[in-house]
Amino acid sequence: MSEDNCSLIEDSSLNYIIPLRRGNVLVGGKVPAEPLGYERSFTYNGRSVFCSTFEHGGFNVHLFRDSVLYQSELDDLLARTEKRNAATESKAKKEKDRRKANKGRLSDEQLVSVDNALLAKDCSEMGTMSIKTNRTDLNAQQVYAIYKQRQSIEQYFKTYGDTMRYDDSYLRHNESLEAWLFLNHLSLMLTMDAIDDIYSCRKDKDYSFEDLRSLLVKIRASKFADDWHPCKKTQKVISFCSDLSLNVDKIDVPYK
Repeated sequence: MSEDNCSLIEDSSLNYIIPLRRGNVLVGGKVPAEPLGYERSFTYNGRSVFCSTFEHGGFNVHLFRDSVLYQSELDDLLARTEKRNAATESKAKKEKDRRKANKGRLSDEQLVSVDNALLAKDCSEMGTMSIKTNRTDLNAQQVYAIYKQRQSIEQYFKTYGDTMRYDDSYLRHNESLEAWLFLNHLSLMLTMDAIDDIYSCRKDKDYSFEDLRSLLVKIRASKFADDWHPCKKTQKVISFCSDLSLNVDKIDVPYK
């Protein structure tokens, strides 16, 4: 976010929803220390979110505190503090031996461990996110929901480049490139539908699209006496199909 970018967008008669850096002047020291200090609360995908809105001339700034994000950052802070304390204790033991030989190198301040990680760092903005928008007609919950849609967009491009590996065409003719892009588009429509289906089954934390592709390709059929019969499937494939409610026990071949 920059003032020049916002001015350019507004001069083009466009709307924007832009995340801000923590500690920005538009929020300043107005970050509540506790959830009770926020104006309202709501839930998003089962996680509790607290928010406050700051009105400015022609735009609003919405401050959010995500409980899941806060817990994740808190766990990370404690893990890093414990790792730092372990290193400090190791240094203290070596320093003790050096001091016995009158060869000390470190000061007492460098050998102090942190008892409470929250006391050693400013945690007022932990778990928070602020968003600037010129859509003053939208409330904080609506802005938050729209912003979270970027996850689907990022998933789309991640799938396009990493999973499908469509970022390089290796084609030189316009006609071939157009056909390649068209087929890519059809493939990605199927891919994103598959990802949505995995999410609708609440299995997105267990399976990825790559899992779907690698497991379903193992479902095979053999032809006996002019008829197709499913081959035996592994337990992993059976569990996967069961979790996603896929019935692959019967294989229909549209031609003989």
